[in-house]
Amino acid sequence: MYEREVDQVLLRSWLVACPSDRVKEPRDFFVWSQLGQSVMIVRTDDRRLVAWHNVCQHRGSIIVSEESGRCSLGAFKCPWHGFAYDLEGRLVHTPFKEAFDPDQLRGLRTPTVRVEEWSGFLWICLDDSAPSLRESLGDFASQVEWYGFDSWDPDYSGTWQIDANWKVALDAFNETWHVPFAHRNTVRGGLLWKDATIEIHRPHSLISIPLRRYPGPHAPELDRRDVTLCHFFIFPNTIFNCFPTLAQCFSAWPTGPRSTTLTAWSMSPPRPADVDEAEWRRRADRSWENFCEVVDEDRAVLAAAGRVHGSKGYSRNIFNAAEGRLTAFHREIAERVGEPG
Repeated sequence: MYEREVDQVLLRSWLVACPSDRVKEPRDFFVWSQLGQSVMIVRTDDRRLVAWHNVCQHRGSIIVSEESGRCSLGAFKCPWHGFAYDLEGRLVHTPFKEAFDPDQLRGLRTPTVRVEEWSGFLWICLDDSAPSLRESLGDFASQVEWYGFDSWDPDYSGTWQIDANWKVALDAFNETWHVPFAHRNTVRGGLLWKDATIEIHRPHSLISIPLRRYPGPHAPELDRRDVTLCHFFIFPNTIFNCFPTLAQCFSAWPTGPRSTTLTAWSMSPPRPADVDEAEWRRRADRSWENFCEVVDEDRAVLAAAGRVHGSKGYSRNIFNAAEGRLTAFHREIAERVGEPG
């Protein structure tokens, strides 16, 4: 089941790779390594974005092991036998070339990967037949674009290991009524979670949670997103957690049937003119520290749950109305892997 989920769900969907500023200038690159894949994302000299499998076509070595950087020479050399590839993944140099069958080398390149830039992030898709990113997002695209993340600063990032299945990890982030229990020491009543509203935009979903320090979410002079935490789940594994003045983007990556890697970036909007730069930085620091504390609390709960997922006393989930996003998510997964919902 785990292998089918990776192959039929994740590797056929659009996935967050990194913030756009990681590949901002010509010859900048980022290596995305998840799901048993390694993909190079490169900004070409004419400022186009390209992506290709980071695998030497000679004998399968990884070409570039660094996570990100700048290719000043305009070519990447395989560390095993010296095969060199240009910024677009085309073979440009073959050591001991005369010993190879010319037909094997003619036009050789690494397979390309689809890449798009949206809402301040780079997204990739390893399935050539999947719809475009915009088509996949549907009406979700305009709701997230409202925040203008292209101008926000992704100033913090982190990676966590979670000892639980990737779907269980997403379940923990996609419902709110665990907040007063699991996060009673960190959230401290700032979210009016009982007043949350859920929207299903299959296969995606949204939950809006009013913030206690703001007037009611239906105040006519304010947009809902000005006064609530909007928690966008972009199927299959990415969340935009959006407050009015800060946001996080995080993804759950399965590394095994009962292990998950969580990657996250925190983003801040442009600093208002009436706020001191040092104070703006202190606020951002506190927000990121609080987010890390919340993640650690979730990890502890998930690890405890993961230890008994093989228990003979656990055979099914019982979802209530407040967990409607979880129901929709699991039904979508089941349909895509051919299991009954």
